[in-house]
Amino acid sequence: MHLLGRDTLNGLQKQNEMLDKWLAAWVCEFIHARWWCSADILNQFPKVKERGDGLFLFQTDPKGYCIEVQILFPQGIGLITALTELTEDNNE
Repeated sequence: MHLLGRDTLNGLQKQNEMLDKWLAAWVCEFIHARWWCSADILNQFPKVKERGDGLFLFQTDPKGYCIEVQILFPQGIGLITALTELTEDNNE
């Protein structure tokens, strides 16, 4: 998958060594993934939240943030659309 909007993650970097490692691993997994439908993502990332219409929330580890990604399966593209702090609303 192509991952667009990676510069959005700059705000999270260098806050915490564990978070930096998680982000690097997540980006690596994402760009090497071959997803054809939402079930493929849910199999690889069981804790991801699907919001419909190709919109997914990936919770960081350590917890604290959600990375919102719009995925266009036919084109093999993911676009980071938002980076939010973890709240009750996006932790459901």
